[in-house]
Amino acid sequence: MKNLVLTLLFACFMLVANNSMAQTKIGHLDSSELLQGLPEWQTAQKEVQTFMEMKKKDLAAKNQALVDDYNKLVEQDNKGLLTPLDKQKKGDEMQKRQDALQQEQAKAEEELDAKQTTLTDPIRKKVKDAIAAVAKEKGYNYIIDNSAGVLLYDSPTDDISAFVKDKLR
Repeated sequence: MKNLVLTLLFACFMLVANNSMAQTKIGHLDSSELLQGLPEWQTAQKEVQTFMEMKKKDLAAKNQALVDDYNKLVEQDNKGLLTPLDKQKKGDEMQKRQDALQQEQAKAEEELDAKQTTLTDPIRKKVKDAIAAVAKEKGYNYIIDNSAGVLLYDSPTDDISAFVKDKLR
């Protein structure tokens, strides 16, 4: 009798556990692939790339001017055309220019990050909202991003990429 009660309790427990597990639905997609396929993402990436190249070119020109001026200074010093006082003044000036260039490089990196954030955050939000809408419509409790590289198995029937792409159109 005791074994029968334990067996019935175990069977009920398994039934309840099985039901609760069956209610959890997990989908997946590759957000990197999804983003790369969006025209607005490609446009934003091109704009960021153009901005970065412009900043690089500007900084490279300023760096080259600094190098050229330094080489002229060394040449003048080698010819004995500079007094120790002139040498010190010009050396201090060169150091200030180099410090200013380093600050400008740091500022350019910050501007690049801000530009990328400004251009891509609205697109990411749009994609996230589309994913949430598809998950809700299709009854998914969780959506896993394959691009993170930790998914060990995925079922093709639970790939919601096509649904999200349709939602974004």
